Amino acid sequence: MAGLDMGGEQKAHILLACMPKSGSTYFSAAFSQYSGFRAVFLVVGFGRREQEPDLSRLIEHKKDNYVAQLHLRHSTMTQMIIQAFGLTPVVLTRNLADIAVSLRDYIRKEAETPLAYFTERHRQMDDAGLEEAVVHLAMPWYLNFYAGWKNDGCNPLFIDYEDMTRDTAGAMMRVYERAGFAADPAEVAAALQRAANIGETRFNVGTSGRGKNMSPPAAAALLKLLAFYPEFHDDPLFVKTRKTLEGKN
Repeated sequence: MAGLDMGGEQKAHILLACMPKSGSTYFSAAFSQYSGFRAVFLVVGFGRREQEPDLSRLIEHKKDNYVAQLHLRHSTMTQMIIQAFGLTPVVLTRNLADIAVSLRDYIRKEAETPLAYFTERHRQMDDAGLEEAVVHLAMPWYLNFYAGWKNDGCNPLFIDYEDMTRDTAGAMMRVYERAGFAADPAEVAAALQRAANIGETRFNVGTSGRGKNMSPPAAAALLKLLAFYPEFHDDPLFVKTRKTLEGKN
């Protein structure tokens, strides 16, 4: 990206690289309600399209303090964009077993996603069948996402769903600190209240432990996928997911 002019005052550009169904809509909305901040779309389309940031949007918003929520895997190009545009990468994760059950419910309502090619036929499956389809078809995307940011991800700030929902204000302050933005705790609390009142955020039965009800075949399939990454055996996300799935196969 030689020749890109990024002169002028450096603004806080928070990139929420998030697992789908990890509470990112709520988290992003909270940042957008902070005075002087805004939520921006760095992509030109959604649906089945991968959410890769668009250069024209990055240039358009370079003078704004913003948060951008993207279901974005790490890549060499993403790394270049992070460096060129001064982005602060924050990776939002969640127990993969809980995600699988939440994603099952989401697909029943909205089948189009870049994670995998789900159709109306999948939406008509029973819960056990759809859970197994989610694990086999969509969970590889999640593992790609996680491994990429863990191994090659320019030292991003990782925030877990449970930590974020338990203390959202604290999680926001950690992000602002990483971005070099001097946030006021009172304004953070006010932003959270405004976000709760706008009615556009959703948690989709946003509780932890939903994965305990996953069907045994789906649970066994997810455990097998995790085993393909032995280097993450003691990783907190993998440990948490396995504990949720215990006794399911």
